[in-house]
Amino acid sequence: MKSENEALTKLEKQIELNYFVYLDWNIIADMESGKLSWLEEKLFEAKSRKTISIPFSATHIKEACNIESSEEINRRLGYISKLSSNLYFVNNLQSTGYLIETPKSVYDTIGEVSLDFDTGNFFSSIIPFEVSKFARELLTLDSERLNNIPPEKAIDEIDKIITSKELRDRFWPDYEGDLSFMGLIRKISELIIQNPFIPYKEQYYKRRFTMAENIIIGAFSLLDSFGFWSDKKTAYKKGSRFEDAMHAFNGTFTDLVISADRRFCMKSKAVYSPLKRRPAVLHVKLDKDEIIKILEAL
Repeated sequence: MKSENEALTKLEKQIELNYFVYLDWNIIADMESGKLSWLEEKLFEAKSRKTISIPFSATHIKEACNIESSEEINRRLGYISKLSSNLYFVNNLQSTGYLIETPKSVYDTIGEVSLDFDTGNFFSSIIPFEVSKFARELLTLDSERLNNIPPEKAIDEIDKIITSKELRDRFWPDYEGDLSFMGLIRKISELIIQNPFIPYKEQYYKRRFTMAENIIIGAFSLLDSFGFWSDKKTAYKKGSRFEDAMHAFNGTFTDLVISADRRFCMKSKAVYSPLKRRPAVLHVKLDKDEIIKILEAL
C-alpha cells in the first residue's frame, strides 16, 4: 500500500500544473543518438524547473524496440525513462491516461493487453497505394493545391470537393448516405469496430475514448488518402501513417507536439483544428525559435 501511495503522490506532483510536451519518436531517436542537443538541453532545463512533463507512450516503445539488438533496445528504453521520468501515457482496454511506469515494464507487457489488431495493415491492405492515388485523380483532389492550403482549412476544402453535386451525380447518384469528411470517418469507425478479427470487441467498444481515437486515426488516414501531405509510397505500404495517427491521438492529451516530420505536423494540425482544446504542433527545424521561446518561458 505504501508503494502505491508513493507512486500516486509522485504522479500527482509530476502532472500538477505542468506543461505537457509530446515528442514524436523521430525526435527522441535523434536526441538519444546525440543529435538535437539544443532541444535536449532546453527540455532538461525545463524539467529541472519542474515546469514540464514529457510522457512516453506504447507507440514510442513499439518504434524504439523495432530492432534486433537487445543492447540497443535497452539503451533506448533507458533514455526514454530518463527523458520521461517514467510518466507513461497509457491507452488500452482498461484505461486512458497517465501512470508512473518504466519503459522496460511497458516493453515487457506491451502485448498482454493489446487489441491484437494491426490497423495499419488492415487499411493498407484494403486501400492499396495505387487505388488511393487513382481515387484522388477521380475525385479531382490535387495534392499540390491541397498542400498550399492552411491545415485548419484542409478538411473544409476537401469537403467542398467530395460532397459536390457533380461528383455525387457522376459516381454515386443513388447513394443517400453522408459523403462528407466526417461521414466517412464514421464509416471508418464502424469498419474498425465491426471487424470480426478484433478480440475483446465489447470491451473495445465501451472504452471511454474509442470514438475519439477512431476519429483522430480516421481523419489522419483520410487526409493522407485524399492527398493532403500524403506519405510517400514506401511509407504508405509500411502503414507508417497509423503509428503517426496514434502519436497524433496521444498528442491531444498534451500541450505541445514536436516532430521532425513535416507531413505529420501538417496532418496533425488539420486533425486538431476542429478541437476546442488542441495542442500546438511545431516542426523541430522550421519552428526552432518558437520551440526555444516556449520552453524558456516555462
